[in-house]
Amino acid sequence: MPGSRTDTVESLMPHLPELVNGIEPQILTRFLKDADGLRSAVLRGFRATAQTVKMPVVRQRLIKEAEKDRVLLEMLGVLWIDSNRALWARVSLSSVKELRNSLDELGAEYGASAVRIAMLLDDRQSVMRLGDKLKAEPMRPSASRPSSPARKVSQREKKAAAPRISAEQLTEENRQLKDKVRQLQGRIRDIERLMEQREHGIHQAQVDSRSLKRQIADQQRQVEKAEKLADRLRRGKEAADERSVARERELKQASKEMEVLRAEAAVKESPAKPAPESASPSWVNVVAAMVKQGDYGAAQAFCETLKKMSPEDLRARLALEHVYGKIGNREARLEECLWIADQLSKRGQLARACAFCCRALELSPENHGAQVQFRRVVEKIKLSDDFVASAVRIVLSRLRVSSPPAFREAHKVIKQLGKQYVPALEGQPKALHVDKVLDLNDGRRAMQISLRQMIEAADTNDVELVEFIRGGLHTLRGSNPGLRCSIIESLEASDRSCVEAIMRGGQPVIVDGSNVAWHESRDKARLQNILDVRRELRSEGYFPVYIYVDAALPYQVDQQSALQNLIDTGAVLAADSRTDADEAITAQARLLSCPVITNDRMADWDPEGEIVKFRFDLDRSGVTIYDR
Repeated sequence: MPGSRTDTVESLMPHLPELVNGIEPQILTRFLKDADGLRSAVLRGFRATAQTVKMPVVRQRLIKEAEKDRVLLEMLGVLWIDSNRALWARVSLSSVKELRNSLDELGAEYGASAVRIAMLLDDRQSVMRLGDKLKAEPMRPSASRPSSPARKVSQREKKAAAPRISAEQLTEENRQLKDKVRQLQGRIRDIERLMEQREHGIHQAQVDSRSLKRQIADQQRQVEKAEKLADRLRRGKEAADERSVARERELKQASKEMEVLRAEAAVKESPAKPAPESASPSWVNVVAAMVKQGDYGAAQAFCETLKKMSPEDLRARLALEHVYGKIGNREARLEECLWIADQLSKRGQLARACAFCCRALELSPENHGAQVQFRRVVEKIKLSDDFVASAVRIVLSRLRVSSPPAFREAHKVIKQLGKQYVPALEGQPKALHVDKVLDLNDGRRAMQISLRQMIEAADTNDVELVEFIRGGLHTLRGSNPGLRCSIIESLEASDRSCVEAIMRGGQPVIVDGSNVAWHESRDKARLQNILDVRRELRSEGYFPVYIYVDAALPYQVDQQSALQNLIDTGAVLAADSRTDADEAITAQARLLSCPVITNDRMADWDPEGEIVKFRFDLDRSGVTIYDR
């Protein structure tokens, strides 16, 4: 009704209750179901059913919403027309004169309020004024209204003349009806567009609300992390203060001991063998960071500069060999392997020297320098030294798998040295059954123990039981050397590194298990990294090997059940979920005065760098510990 929309709305406003009551419940229910915002306001606390919309409280809410929203009021007028089609058709298709004459008849048939609303909804001003007049002068029943004979005759005449309506009049009325239908359809489309805009606004508000909730949750997590970090720093500061006080108390005693040592050093004239450097220099962290970031060119230039400044620095040459391996410079890497093997051989570290010789043979099996250096190292090995021979067998077994041509060249060199070298360095041991019970006696007590229990004692760092096994094997050297050799060979067949732990003992060491497991891995932590590092450390004489991991690692590692079994047996120590593993590692390292195997600085718990930390590397050739 484009021409009189404002007038219609203003005239319908006093008749809102009658308008709402005249809409069929089913039609009103469907309308409220489709309008989400209006539905929540009108049907709050009720279900959308035809019985519900009949309730006075629901109709009262709808009336209040219509008083505030003129578009809703217009929509209710459309719904009223849909509910009263017969009355609407009679009003809209009748002329003003016909309506004025049939008001009593319409009021008697449909009710005065319904006829009044139908006239107010008509877009003809004369009909609307007739509806206002109907409001001012209530209808009287048609029976009480006197009718003259002339009046009756006129109506009969009209009824007789009705069939003679011209075609032009019907066409005009049909055209007007179609115009009204198009106008109503246009208004319905306008209302639908408005409802879509409101629904879009509601959806956008919901999306913004969810986004704000996620931001709030992220900020809460960041606050929790900051609180944990602050608590950790506070505890670290307290521990540092306690250590500072303890160092001050020990300072005087240490100064006296230094004076005594200086006096003794001045008296001694024979040169003492220099002790190996324990802590890695600061440049090791720089090179490791370059390699980790893939900046191999800068790492190569840095290490070559160190080599020029200090050609005899073994750690610089080890780092340079590792960088050459990353960039694929085989000739330069071969040269560094031969130099490192020669230096390790001079220092008496024959097992490590043999490993670098095998690495050189793997790079170039036909290289004469690599064959000569391998021969020099093997010539120094005493076949009676079970430990070195065992380590060489491990290296050769790896070489057999990784590079068969290199293994053949090494085998030729061993055969040239003599037949006794072949079974000692390449022979397969005749192993006893792992569960065979043996009688051991260390001179103080006797015990029955199996090979499996010996291996478990080494894995779980049972120092007391390992010392008993060491004493029992020493007793068998004189009483039953054949059994002793069988036990050692059987242990080597199962895990050669535990032989070193049992026979030598040595310096304790702590492993940052989480840092080792995640070495050069992004998706999953690897348990094999931990086992390889433990095997390498025990092969070099470190025992006991304490391995600490974070509480979350059992859920992040590739072999979860295997790691959990190691934790249950005590071979691996898991930190409490409320405690950082670095805290336990640094505390144990200070207690035992031993180094830590890690590529992490642990600045939170060792800000002054007092704890000795050895860096490591894992590649196809094995494990490299940068400790000397």
